Amino acid sequence: MPKTGVEQARRHWAAAWRRAVAQADADRAAALLAPIAGARQALIYQRFLDNIEDAERPYHRADVGAWLLRTIETLRIEERG
Repeated sequence: MPKTGVEQARRHWAAAWRRAVAQADADRAAALLAPIAGARQALIYQRFLDNIEDAERPYHRADVGAWLLRTIETLRIEERG
């Protein structure tokens, strides 16, 4: 199965960290940060929604919920992993 751009970037980043700090567990750090990043994105989208015109809201209404669901899913993956 071909790697996605995100997977390639993650592997490259983790390898660079291992070269710089051999004892670092970059993969674990990324896993721990994933739900924080998702929650942050939800907050960013909520602030965006709070400040856009009413006519634009329908196009972005689901964004906050989508990021919250993604956050929940990253927590489930971490819990299983």
